[in-house]
Amino acid sequence: MNLTHINARKIEITWDEEDLYNLLYWRFADNDEFISVLAPPSTEPDPVFDAVFPKQVDSGARKPTTWTWMMGRVRDGSGVKTPRNLIDLILKAREAQLRREEWAPREHMVTQPLLEADSLKRGLDALSYQRVEDTLLAEAGELADDIEKFRRGKAEHSPGSLRNVLGEGYLEKAKLLQQIGFLEPVGLNFKIPMLYRPGLGITQGKAASPFDEKSD
Repeated sequence: MNLTHINARKIEITWDEEDLYNLLYWRFADNDEFISVLAPPSTEPDPVFDAVFPKQVDSGARKPTTWTWMMGRVRDGSGVKTPRNLIDLILKAREAQLRREEWAPREHMVTQPLLEADSLKRGLDALSYQRVEDTLLAEAGELADDIEKFRRGKAEHSPGSLRNVLGEGYLEKAKLLQQIGFLEPVGLNFKIPMLYRPGLGITQGKAASPFDEKSD
C-alpha cells in the first residue's frame, strides 16, 4: 500500500462547524412537539441548543464549551468533522441518558438541559468503539495491523515512540496512518484524535521510548 493508493480512495466532502451547527438545529426544529416543550419557538439555533446540552461537559474556567468539546471529538486526524459522527454522538448520548433516567429520573427536567454531561461522555465512548470497528479498521486494509499496535497505549507520540511501536519503516507507516486520519501531526510529533481513543483503550499522555534520546 502507498500514498497514491490511499489518496485515490479519498473523497473530499467538507463540513464546517457552522454547517454542522445549523444541521443539528434543523434536526431538532423539525420536531414541533420538542420545540414546544423544551424551548420557545425560535428561528435561532442557540435557544434550542441550550435546551438540549449543558454549557460545558467538563467544568472549569479553562474548559471548552459543549459545542467546542463535541467538535474536538467527532473529528479525525485530518480535521474532518462529519454529520454522521455528530448525529451518532448525540443519539448514543440520548441512549445513555434514557438508561440513566430509568433508574434515577430527574425532577424539573423542563428547566434542565435534556442531555447531561456524563451522557455525552458515555455517548463518545460508544461512538468511538463503533467507529474504530465499522470505519477505521474496516477501511484501513493492511494498515489495520499497524493501528492495532497502538491499542491500550498513549495518545501522543514522538518519532522515537512511533519507531518503538511501528518498527522498521515507521516514518512511511506514520505518513499512511496520517493519510487515513488516524494520526495527526503536531510539530514533529503525532497524536491520535479523541474520536478513536476510547475504542482502542488509548489514554491521555505521551508515549515513552528508548529511541527518543537517540533521535534527538
